[in-house]
Amino acid sequence: MITPRTDTRSASAPEAWAILAGELQQLQLALASFAEAASGMTRDQLSVRVQQRFQELLRVANALIGARSALTPEARAAVGQRLQDALLPFLTRCELGARMYEKPRGYAGDFYTIELMYRGASDSDGPVESLIGRCMMGTAAFRAVRNRRTLLRSELSRTLTEVPSRAARITSLACGPARELFDCMDLVGADRMDLTLVDIDPQALDFVRAQAEARGVIQRVRLERQNLIALAMGERELAQAPQDLIYSIGLIDYLKDAQVVGLLDWVHGQLAPGGRVILGNFHPDNTTRVIMDHVLEWRLIHRDEDDMDRLFRASRFGRASTALRFEDAGVNLFAECVKAQ
Repeated sequence: MITPRTDTRSASAPEAWAILAGELQQLQLALASFAEAASGMTRDQLSVRVQQRFQELLRVANALIGARSALTPEARAAVGQRLQDALLPFLTRCELGARMYEKPRGYAGDFYTIELMYRGASDSDGPVESLIGRCMMGTAAFRAVRNRRTLLRSELSRTLTEVPSRAARITSLACGPARELFDCMDLVGADRMDLTLVDIDPQALDFVRAQAEARGVIQRVRLERQNLIALAMGERELAQAPQDLIYSIGLIDYLKDAQVVGLLDWVHGQLAPGGRVILGNFHPDNTTRVIMDHVLEWRLIHRDEDDMDRLFRASRFGRASTALRFEDAGVNLFAECVKAQ
């Protein structure tokens, strides 16, 4: 492993930037070698070198200006601004980085951005652009997004086994591309599920509708364009039978605590006795956060296990999470709570 040239634990803001500038220069040199393929190494070897340099830059940046940095918030922001100025032209060369920064749907993690993460880096973007996409896909946060699709697929399958005598009633909040649901359908068949998919973005719902129609399962899918905060506050209604599972993969890390509690209160009223809610949230140990916050401006509210328990206790559930689980990258925390019988 490459080690930084200065002790990051005691670096001042100018020293922090000097270290990061050195790491950026090494990344630029590695990328230039890849683009020119003139170093005597194979293209695959050069690709690995670029990805290693990017991961090292991320590691050093996290130590210098991440959540556990010794610098003041103002100093971290100043160094972060310089990092953004230098690194953003690199990240936005690929479709994923450009979309996350430009936020055409109003926020970084929209349905199509998540879909791009699921698809992975595309060679059609060009060799350099594809490599930059692979650099992003290799970070903990982007791996976590892909991993949570698998985690939720297993939770959906569990719900089906818990309701063997009828179709399971499942609601996805802020459903995005809903790939985990289609994965489950592909495994067990659509007749085992009655689905309600809620999103505020009409393009997300159009995307899901097209996927359901292509599979011939649109009759099992109810699409609802709703503002979830308005639902939680009682300003809107969503009439449906008591649900066996209500979940959200990537919603509450955009919401303040009071909004999450209000949403949990609404969810409690929608669940059948013994039904479950599962909410995902980025954990404070997210080592990609420095790039998300300072470069891509994908700023989320990170919460740990105690935070999730506190939110459930404050809601109508009135108790701590009944289960806590991480996806394999250890970045996305999923908290479950069962409605009392």
